[in-house]
Amino acid sequence: MNRIKKTVIIVLAIAIILPLASCGARQTRFAFSYQSKANDYVSEMYYDDSLFDDPSSVYDPSLATASISFAMASFGSMLEEDYDQKSVNASVLLTKLGYCEIETNEFFKEKPDTDSLGCIFGRKEIDGKTMIACGIRGSNYGAEWAPNVTVGTETVNGYHKGFYEGSEIFLASLKQYITDKNIEGGVMLWIVGYSRAGAVANLSSGRIDEAIRDGVKLFGDGVEIEKDDLYAYCFEAPQGVAYDDTTYPIPYPKSETFSNIFCIVNYNDVVPKVAMSEWSFTRYGVDKVLYDNVNDINYGADIVKMTAFFDGSANSELLGKYVVSDFEMKSFSDLKLVSDGNYCNWAQGIYLEDLLSQLAIYGIDGREQYSEKIQDGLRDIIRFVYLKYDPSVPPSDLVMSLVENVLNVDAIKLLIDDLKNDLAGFRTDAKAILKRALETLDVDIDAGSVTEAVDGLLSALF
Repeated sequence: MNRIKKTVIIVLAIAIILPLASCGARQTRFAFSYQSKANDYVSEMYYDDSLFDDPSSVYDPSLATASISFAMASFGSMLEEDYDQKSVNASVLLTKLGYCEIETNEFFKEKPDTDSLGCIFGRKEIDGKTMIACGIRGSNYGAEWAPNVTVGTETVNGYHKGFYEGSEIFLASLKQYITDKNIEGGVMLWIVGYSRAGAVANLSSGRIDEAIRDGVKLFGDGVEIEKDDLYAYCFEAPQGVAYDDTTYPIPYPKSETFSNIFCIVNYNDVVPKVAMSEWSFTRYGVDKVLYDNVNDINYGADIVKMTAFFDGSANSELLGKYVVSDFEMKSFSDLKLVSDGNYCNWAQGIYLEDLLSQLAIYGIDGREQYSEKIQDGLRDIIRFVYLKYDPSVPPSDLVMSLVENVLNVDAIKLLIDDLKNDLAGFRTDAKAILKRALETLDVDIDAGSVTEAVDGLLSALF
């Protein structure tokens, strides 16, 4: 359990280290603040306008590390209680980087709801064009977590519904900013996002690329955007773009049209693996996978150097031990998890891909069944929890606390016995166990709400 709970922190730790490792002499060092769990922390990044000298289709590790810093600064601050001040970290950073007329959309000034999206924008002049920096809130967003599980079936081009609707908000907010600031002529865009915000940044950037290719003016007739001036860096982005298998071997979202969109992902994290590839989901653009014991032949030596560098960083004590490769397969034996020697060489990423593949093919019979029978129940549970639960608690902590309260030995024994002898009893007991677990977390939900929320999930699985 602890290994999974640290996933997000480890990714953030990597992001903090990389800017220090990849900086060049052309860049200036800036301090920035970012939210992680129940606090805000300070780190350093490197930035200079010359990061945008190359065409956007040229991947730049220095720009990538500046982008993850901006994406992290765009998380909702934990030090501000007023929602209209939650964007302070991104606002302060953009000011330091020389951007002006910094504003958020209305959603960044309000308590997050199940389908809201917070965005922040700033502008500056670079080489005679207006550069607009676009940050999307990717953490500390409470009930806004619900769109992650909103796959849907009815969206344009088959997009993941939650991420598509997020891109609608982002594009409308960006257009409003351009209109309010009377921006015309040549425009450059720097779009970043992490996790759900990464998926929204990905879909939004892909839609802008398509508009550029097709000569469509998304932001007004007086605004000119070229593909080489759209810089999109998406981190740990889930998959939200549907594609047609008949375009094999190169799916349309991976075509040259979107070569200026870069997705930096951790192979051992479950988030970039959903929505599942078996449901024909992918991302726009080019995936850049962080090195691990699967894709790095020099992993043993590299991890020693990386760990030493991490241990010497400013926030290493706050973030804890740098652990990336301690995963091992487990099996149930007498209701206890024990090591499974049959899979001793499996990496966590391989295990997760196999698990999600089995779930997509055999556990849930396709996107349509999920959307019809499971989706609304999951959204309701998330909404109920964040109405009653401390909104500052990260979703990963909330989920793990819920799992730990549900999967105790007595509950497992009861449910296994139900599965063997009484499926109807399984449904009744599962709902009671979930309600008790929520009450343990001080989430006060009436029994009818739990029944309505869980029935679809159980109907699909059993």
